[in-house]
Amino acid sequence: MLHYILEVFISLIKGLPYTLLIMAVGFIIGSIIGFILSLLRLYKVFFFSWLAGIYVSFFRGTPLLVQILIAYQGLPLLLRDTSIYPYIRDLGAIYYVLFVYVLYSSAYLSEIFRSALLSVPHSQMEASYSVGMSTPKALIHVIIPQALSNAMPNLSNFIILLIKDTSLASIATIPEIMGLVNQEIANTRSVFTVFLVAAVIYWVISVVLEKTFNKLEKRHSLHKRKIS
Repeated sequence: MLHYILEVFISLIKGLPYTLLIMAVGFIIGSIIGFILSLLRLYKVFFFSWLAGIYVSFFRGTPLLVQILIAYQGLPLLLRDTSIYPYIRDLGAIYYVLFVYVLYSSAYLSEIFRSALLSVPHSQMEASYSVGMSTPKALIHVIIPQALSNAMPNLSNFIILLIKDTSLASIATIPEIMGLVNQEIANTRSVFTVFLVAAVIYWVISVVLEKTFNKLEKRHSLHKRKIS
């Protein structure tokens, strides 16, 4: 039995690179887009603020699974008769999945960044103006560093959530951990064992990330105390 569990573990762990890739791309690019969205909404930049609100509402208000299916199966059909189709016709499923995870992540991250920016006292901006700083300089040198510091716990939680959400990429035949689970189930009768091993893998990844982020947050808080 232990030998079989080890075999299943070795088979499933091969999907870890795809799991980490989806998480990393979704978080990194999603953070950039999400931060821009948070600024657009916070400072009510003309018509873009309204569009950003709809964007965030849609990707936060619809299931990630549905978003993946729309992109993976719906986009090629929707664009079949357009000039874009020849460029996307031969795209691998991973590109559709990465596209969706970036959009999905950016919507949630925009709310994290927006609440973090709002948590910085308005007096900080006023103090920046009093020493002759422009709004962009005040944001870059005063507001954003404090906001990112305040956002660290929520960002850590989101990364752990995103790791678990990567399991939905299996619907697009991506060979990440859950995708390999489906393949393994097709070749075995011990479905429970396969799911249990997968659950343990996700759990271990989450625990490692949680412990890592906790250490980083403690170091950061100690650094802040020394500065203050």
